Amino acid sequence: MLLMLAASNCASASDDEPVRLWKITPHPGTTVFILGISHFGSRLEQDDYFQKVVLPAFDKSDVLHIEGGERTFVNDMPECPTPLTGKDAEAVDQARDVLRRGAVPYFRTVLADLPNGPPSEEILQSNAALHVRDISEFGLLLMLRLQYQVLEGGLPQAQADVLPTPVVKTLMQRRTNIDIRSVDEHDDLWAAYCGSNARAEILKWHIQNFDPERPLKQATVADAASQVENLARRVFVDRHIDPNPFLDMFVCPRNERWLPRLLELDDGKTHFEALGAAHLFPYEGITRRCDGLLEDLRRRGVAVTPVP
Repeated sequence: MLLMLAASNCASASDDEPVRLWKITPHPGTTVFILGISHFGSRLEQDDYFQKVVLPAFDKSDVLHIEGGERTFVNDMPECPTPLTGKDAEAVDQARDVLRRGAVPYFRTVLADLPNGPPSEEILQSNAALHVRDISEFGLLLMLRLQYQVLEGGLPQAQADVLPTPVVKTLMQRRTNIDIRSVDEHDDLWAAYCGSNARAEILKWHIQNFDPERPLKQATVADAASQVENLARRVFVDRHIDPNPFLDMFVCPRNERWLPRLLELDDGKTHFEALGAAHLFPYEGITRRCDGLLEDLRRRGVAVTPVP
């Protein structure tokens, strides 16, 4: 699971309730709240600050912006303009092999509940072969993650029950009719990946972490909850984000695309952006670094005000 978290802590905030909401006015009459979130549930995020500060700001907002453009266009992305060559190209072949080994079980799982019953084994085999053959390099990247999640079945129900609801899900359930928009254009993630100079390393990292034949050990319920809270505290209180090749690829390049869109908001509405910490604050990655969206906004002359 990708963890892209937001964290900050102003001088007046306590470690138990760090400030996670900021306010900007890109143009007169248009307000934007920027909330730092995690993409998993943590108890730290369900504190009094969330109830007394975050939710009232959200309740008076007109538009909710969330990450998620990659979920709609995975299969439509073309090949990168410049193909990998030599040793780097071997990573593409290895990723395709991992996807191939899990493709039939994946399709068998996702098509099991069709109204007329699952397809025959012959059709499953044929569709899986075509899928693996025709998917682009970027499609390989995202399908490795999706296929792994489907075949591993996500968290055991006992763990899912004990972990708090993720913030974005809480917001969407609270106001089911709010206008929801993706902060990503349909090709943002594709462009970030294809523009990276570490594509082979990114693919190798996915092969290592999302091979269904090498499942991770399932933690106990108590261990899972403890790991989540420790990670949230490191990010929200200590401002520490563990870098990895995936974050290197998707953090700084997407910030560069998101910044002008934030500055262009000028419709007289109140916008609520739920973004992860790797985007909001300085990110020191393995191959990339950037100062974060909040500092980028300040550099462009925008007042960034923490909401206490």
